[in-house]
Amino acid sequence: MTCPATFYTIPSKLISRHSFGKIQMAKKLDPQETVSFEDLLTSNIYTQEALINVLEKKGIVTKRELLEEIKKLKDKQKFGKA
Repeated sequence: MTCPATFYTIPSKLISRHSFGKIQMAKKLDPQETVSFEDLLTSNIYTQEALINVLEKKGIVTKRELLEEIKKLKDKQKFGKA
């Protein structure tokens, strides 16, 4: 499913979340309702880059601050620390 400005979404029918938090695949979708992983990833990259550029132009954050935050998140994920 394609949205304006080349944003892609995963239809809610594709993934279902049960009350205890586990994600399970649902029924197969019509191919016209799906996008490739490559298209989804590319769209996500463009979206993030645009957001970073806007935040930097407005003086809200610098790319260096973002890189530091990314490193913190990676370290937190890697070591399970806050």
